Amino acid sequence: MEYFNNILCITQPELLEVMSESNYKQMVRRGKINRARRGGNGRQALIVFDSLPGKYRSAVRERKPDISTMPLQEWLRANYTPDAEARSYFSAFRFDNGSALPAEKINEYTVNASVIKAVLRLMASANALRRVGQISWEAMAGTVAYFKREFGHTLPESMLRFRKKVAQFKREGYVSLISGKFQNQNSRKVNYRIERLILSLDSLPERPFNTTVAEMYNQFVCGELNVYDPETGELFDPEEFTDKEGEPIALSETTVANYLNNPKNRALRSKLHDSAWDFNNRYRPHHKRKAPVWAFSKISLDDRDLPRKMADGNRVKAYYAYDVASGCVVGYAYNRLKTADLFIDCVRNMFRLIDRQGWNCPAEVEVEHHYQNFYEFPIKSLNYLVIICLDL
Repeated sequence: MEYFNNILCITQPELLEVMSESNYKQMVRRGKINRARRGGNGRQALIVFDSLPGKYRSAVRERKPDISTMPLQEWLRANYTPDAEARSYFSAFRFDNGSALPAEKINEYTVNASVIKAVLRLMASANALRRVGQISWEAMAGTVAYFKREFGHTLPESMLRFRKKVAQFKREGYVSLISGKFQNQNSRKVNYRIERLILSLDSLPERPFNTTVAEMYNQFVCGELNVYDPETGELFDPEEFTDKEGEPIALSETTVANYLNNPKNRALRSKLHDSAWDFNNRYRPHHKRKAPVWAFSKISLDDRDLPRKMADGNRVKAYYAYDVASGCVVGYAYNRLKTADLFIDCVRNMFRLIDRQGWNCPAEVEVEHHYQNFYEFPIKSLNYLVIICLDL
């Protein structure tokens, strides 16, 4: 059996296993069954499975028990794609001691992630579900096990274990596919105190290189360097950074670099070393910008000098309020001087237009970074602006 033009069909030889050839020819001649493709030139005739009478469909299902999962198998075969994001993740993954995954494990985990991603796409697609019909976890696990040889994945064949693995992947992401037996991640060489020490060494004003931090760490555990916690002022004791035999805990440059480049630690280091502008736009959640979809979801305000000069040689100062989604000007003001009054007149003009048209209040307003310092005008919320601008 196979799909032809997205229609499940049965080949003529397969159909002749449950009916005689004369009966088949008579039903074709009378139009009681539909042929999706004629035979000949080395091709087999294809008959639409749903056009068969009920008793023949039942007979085919008895001979081919997996026919109910064929739509699911065809969908997964057509929609399986290697997950490039998974390969990048597993290639860059490092254990606590700085070691990487072997190449064969990277390939294995990438294939496993690709199969689970295909299953999740199927579950999230209403069109796909209408095509393949109702799906049970038993059918899904059986189909995934069917593709084990074709895709080369190592996902569990048991329905409950496969269902648990999918739920764990949705909850934890790619890291859930890394086997705990491969390398015991509980034997952490770097604990909280050592991580705090590494960050303290990195807090120097000149922002040292990662290799310099690793070198200073080794100097500290050998008693050659004094290190203080920059937040508490505590003096670290080298005797606290030894193993069970009393030997100093040695860390490689790779291990130190991995902990310094941990996303959580990168944010802490950026807060200390980077400018406020870089830190806000890179790490603070409400500074993550994206283009608006709805009108009045974001208003952008900015000033400009008009191109033509006045009689005294100066230019007229203008301030505009733009709706970012539509690009329309929803507020404007002009003045000879660039003062706080220019901005307030622009916002007042915008809210008068909104009030006159019966529109809703904008959800968000963005202004220049130096805005508050330049105009010395404290903006707490849009409600505060509405009170000022509508107080006519």
